[in-house]
Amino acid sequence: GIYTLSGHISLTTASSRAMYLYIDGVQSVIVSDIKSISDYRVSLTREFLTGKTYSIRSTVTSTLSNTPLYHYLYITKQGSLKQVSVSSDQKIKIPTSELRFEGASSRGAVATAIVKFDTLAKIRGDAFSVTSTANDGTFITMLKAGKLEVGVSIQPSASNGAVAISKNQTVLTALPSTSETMTIVQAYVAGALVNSSTEITVNVGDVIRVVANTAISASVYTNLNLSFQEQDISVSVTNTLPQFSESDSSVRLDTANGHGSSGTTTLRFSNVRDNIGTDVEYVDSATNGATFTAKSNGIYSISSTFQGTGGNTVFGITKNSPSSSTSIAILATANPANVLDWTSESDGAFNNVETLGGSYSLVAGDIIRLQTNGSVSATAANMRFTMSKVGKPNVTGVDVTPFVNIPQPDFEYISAGGASLSGNGLVSNFTNFTSTSKGILSQTAS
Repeated sequence: GIYTLSGHISLTTASSRAMYLYIDGVQSVIVSDIKSISDYRVSLTREFLTGKTYSIRSTVTSTLSNTPLYHYLYITKQGSLKQVSVSSDQKIKIPTSELRFEGASSRGAVATAIVKFDTLAKIRGDAFSVTSTANDGTFITMLKAGKLEVGVSIQPSASNGAVAISKNQTVLTALPSTSETMTIVQAYVAGALVNSSTEITVNVGDVIRVVANTAISASVYTNLNLSFQEQDISVSVTNTLPQFSESDSSVRLDTANGHGSSGTTTLRFSNVRDNIGTDVEYVDSATNGATFTAKSNGIYSISSTFQGTGGNTVFGITKNSPSSSTSIAILATANPANVLDWTSESDGAFNNVETLGGSYSLVAGDIIRLQTNGSVSATAANMRFTMSKVGKPNVTGVDVTPFVNIPQPDFEYISAGGASLSGNGLVSNFTNFTSTSKGILSQTAS
């Protein structure tokens, strides 16, 4: 998958060097600036492969400083929606209802064409409502929509006696109309046992009857069978992820606006460029400075650019800082668990622009601040801050039909080695591209 690394390494001696990612002991890509210093920031987002061993190394021999707070590394991986492959023993149970009557020798006293069956021998499921009276005969009302199979065996007492299965019959003293007749059969010999069956689609409220135009003879072979199967079913698939709906969130600010009056080390901003979603809550306070609160659990990407004045660049990103007025340098020593990233550089008149940040696991309620040593003034135009959380895709249901060849989540990875300036001398023109070529991302260079 795609992983993000960020952190800081401090060595005992300054030398012109850089930090590299090694894969199974082989040098791969550079992950820091090339500088003649002793402190290096590492940052990388790329595809990592299962089973490979990754390490960060320098090409110049040196030893690490013995100050623990100068060494930290964050490794995160953004999760993705998965539809887990369904195993062969995962089955969908389609609800089926059954009904069986046995014996019949009469028709209704009022509904004179409707056969009255004697004994309800079996009923299973919840698709049927049964009524059987001396006046109305026997009729079945459907409580669900779907596919219905009906079969009847019956013995008319007269020759040419007809037996029909009807749906929603209106006149109950004669055979049903053509549109009401689902199937019909005729006995050419008196006392002959006739059989009729049909398969039809029914809706909620449909009424099924067996109709005869002659008297019915008693027989041990007389019966009525109904079998119903639902077509639209609610499915609970146990080996798929829960349903969810979650949107992207991002806050992006720029232009320094000093510190809070009480939160004397907590920075403020002048301009809000983006503020979307609900997972990052930005509050600006002239008293306490700017705070950014995570509103849900997850992986957040945080980055900030800062340029101090007078050759000093001292600032950091804190989480749940115990104080909004304590120097970031003191917090890094006394409360390292609350400092996600920080830097302290004195570079004379150069006023380096420093960028901090990475991807961090936060829980709902965590508060992010940008803090300095309180005496550093930020160069307004070069101050930036972004905090984002990528939401999960919106899912409204589980499609249970394509159980074969279910697609797995995909990703694209592009890297480049080597670069030159473009024709206008302002844009880097990368070369030696490597891509997974899955069509999700593409690159153009000229």
